[in-house]
Amino acid sequence: MGIPTEAKLSDLAKAIEKETADEAVLSGIVLDSRLAKAGSLFVAMQGEYVDGHDYIASAVANGAAAVIGTRDD
Repeated sequence: MGIPTEAKLSDLAKAIEKETADEAVLSGIVLDSRLAKAGSLFVAMQGEYVDGHDYIASAVANGAAAVIGTRDD
């Protein structure tokens, strides 16, 4: 069984026990907002020196279809 090249946002939301009404098709996963493009899922992670949450707006501006983060704010 291989890794799918596309996934529905709603399927991902179910897997992490969250809700979404969006049926966007995700074409890839990125950790760097500069690499986000249409259909990307941007995963915002807090690192030792950089907090990916600070780059969510940039990822969305670059076309990210969805974002996963860990902060509540």
